[in-house]
Amino acid sequence: MGRKRKSRRDLPKRVYFLHGAYYLFPKDGKPVHLGRNFGQAMAEWARLIDRPATMTTIAQIMDRYLLEVAPKNAPRTQQDKVKDMRLLRTVFGHMQPHEITPPDIYAYMDGRGAPVRANREKALLSHVFSYAIRWGVAKDNPCRHVKRNPEARRERLPLPAELTAFKAICPQFLAVYIDIKYMTGMRKGDMLKLRLDQHFSPDGIDLRISKNGKRMVYAWAPDLEDAVKRAKAIKRRVGSFYLFATRTGQPYSESGFDSIWQRYMRRALKDGVLKERFREHDIRASTASADKEHAQERLGQKNKSSTDAYIRSKNVTVVKPLPKNI
Repeated sequence: MGRKRKSRRDLPKRVYFLHGAYYLFPKDGKPVHLGRNFGQAMAEWARLIDRPATMTTIAQIMDRYLLEVAPKNAPRTQQDKVKDMRLLRTVFGHMQPHEITPPDIYAYMDGRGAPVRANREKALLSHVFSYAIRWGVAKDNPCRHVKRNPEARRERLPLPAELTAFKAICPQFLAVYIDIKYMTGMRKGDMLKLRLDQHFSPDGIDLRISKNGKRMVYAWAPDLEDAVKRAKAIKRRVGSFYLFATRTGQPYSESGFDSIWQRYMRRALKDGVLKERFREHDIRASTASADKEHAQERLGQKNKSSTDAYIRSKNVTVVKPLPKNI
C-alpha cells in the first residue's frame, strides 16, 4: 500500500505536481509528463487511463465519472470534485449502488464535522448517481431523499479602510492584486492566469471566464490602468508572460496563493492591523455590494440567484424610532 499524500490531495491517484508540472506515475514504466496547466493535464490523464471494464461498485462508477464527466468542468471545479471524491470513496467506494440508503448518507453528513462541505459532497455523490442511472448501473438516486444541512449566510464584507490597512503589510504583488480584484470583481482563478500577451487589449482586460466561458472586457479606467501598470512593473523572470508570476515565472497555483494570503492575514490579526479575518473571496462580495445595480454584469454571472449570494447585507431592515413622547 502506498504512502498517503501530504499535499495536493485534489489530484487523482498516481498523479503528482512536481517542478511546476503534472506527472502520472504508472505502476510499470516511466513517469508521464501531463503538462503544466491543470485542466490540460487532467484531459491528458483521462486520455491515458483505461475506462473501468466493469462498474459494480461506487468506486468504479466514480472512476468513470472522473474520466468522462469531471474534465468538462472548469479546472477549479474539477479539482474540488477530485478532492471531495476521495472522502466519499473511503466511505462508499466498496458498496454497490443499491446498498447505499438515505440513512447511510445522513450518517456520513452527520459525522463529517463540516456541514457546508458535507452539502457539497452530498451534491457530488448525487451527481455521480445520476450518471450511474444514465449508464444503467443504478436504478435510484438515494441522495434525492436527503435534505441539505442548514447553511448560515456569510455576511463578512471587507470595508475599503480594511483593504487599505491589509495592503500596507502585504508584498507588492498582493497589494496590487487586491486593487484589481476590488475594481473588477474577477475570480481568483482567472486573475492568477492573466497573461500579458493575451488578456490586455486597447479596450481593457479581455478574457473568457473559466467557470462559464463568458467573454468579459473590463474597460480601462484611470485607476485600473494605474493598478495594471504597477503590476507590470513588478520584477518577474525573463520570458514570463503572467501578470502575477512566481519566482520561476509560472502563475501562482490557487493553493500556493491561498498559503500566501493566510500568512499575511495571520500577521495582520496578530499585529492588530485587522480585528477580524476576511477571505480573498469576500472582496468579490464587496465589489458586488458596492454596485448592486450592475453586480451580475460585473461578476460575469449567468444567473441572478448566483449574484444575489454575493450581495451582502441586502436584507437589512432599517427601523426609524418613534418620538419619545408618543
